[in-house]
Formats: sequence, C-alpha cells, structure tokens
Amino acid sequence: MEIISLSRRLAAEIWIEKEHFFSALRNLWVAHHGYRQSNMEDEAIDAGLHWIDIGLTEVSENAPTMETAIADATPRSAGEPMARVWIHPDDLGMMYDWLSTRIDDESAHGVLNDATQVLQS
Repeated sequence: MEIISLSRRLAAEIWIEKEHFFSALRNLWVAHHGYRQSNMEDEAIDAGLHWIDIGLTEVSENAPTMETAIADATPRSAGEPMARVWIHPDDLGMMYDWLSTRIDDESAHGVLNDATQVLQS
C-alpha cells in the first residue's frame, strides 16, 4: 500500500503541474487513505492538506463524492474539456475531521480555517 500511495502522491504533483486539478484531487485522496492504512500519518496529513487546498476551489452538494469520482474515472479524450474542480462537502468534512486533531503547524491551520469557513457557510 505504501508504494501505491507514494505513486498516487507523485502522480498528483504531475497532474497539478499540468493543471489537471480534478485528477490531482483523485490521486491525493487515494494517497491520503493509503497512507492512513499504512500508518504513515505525516504523509497522510500532507496529502490531505493538499487535497483540501485544491478542493476548496468549489464545494458543492452537487459534486460527486471522491469515492464516486474515483470509481467513475476514465481517460479523457483529445479535445474533451477538463473535469470540473469541485468536491462534496461530506468529503471535506471527513478530511477536516481527521486532520483537525493532528495538525500543529500554523500554515496547516490556515488551510483548515479556510475549510471551516466553507463548511459553516
């Protein structure tokens, strides 16, 4: 699981460089959960914070859950528009809840504060 998580985390960085942010979100989500299963808490925190930071672009009840987005993922055809960058508030809440008890870094608290404002609106 550690190798899968690491490869998904690195893939997310490539997607970010290519500005394929929804693909990056999916890969960060998989990496985060894999790191958690492997008891790699620092790496799970890092992937989770990056997921929130990108995902706060748009949070909507109409967004697919990450579970659905991952299950339904298919390669994009040439000329097809990029996927919308949005996350479901239930996923945001789950990620926030897990991270909020593990963060002691001031910059990480800034990301969580942004998430709090979105969750409360």
